[in-house]
Amino acid sequence: GVMKRFGMNLHFLSAVMLQMGVGFIVDYHIHIASKFMATKVGATAARRVVGTVSSVGSAVLASATTTLLVVLPFLWARWAAMRMLMTLMFVIVAVGAVFSLGFLPLVLAYLPRAALASA
Repeated sequence: GVMKRFGMNLHFLSAVMLQMGVGFIVDYHIHIASKFMATKVGATAARRVVGTVSSVGSAVLASATTTLLVVLPFLWARWAAMRMLMTLMFVIVAVGAVFSLGFLPLVLAYLPRAALASA
């Protein structure tokens, strides 16, 4: 949807940028999920989410923020291909950070006790 919105076509460079962006998103999600599984702060999933976000949430946010700050100047590049690629990266990282810090903890907080018993 993002590529179509900005009039981008799928080609070699955009495919590489998509792979890199998905790699960032997976990295953010894995940090949150693995810390959640390792956190034994409380018996409830909600307490584990609070412990997880308080311990690694700032690191994930800092990683996403620094990535976005590095990409930001390239959004005004003269070379259209660079502008297109960095716009794609910016949107992917921003949406991935929001999902990993907002949506994933929400889903983890509502896990049933049976799912937590094996953790």
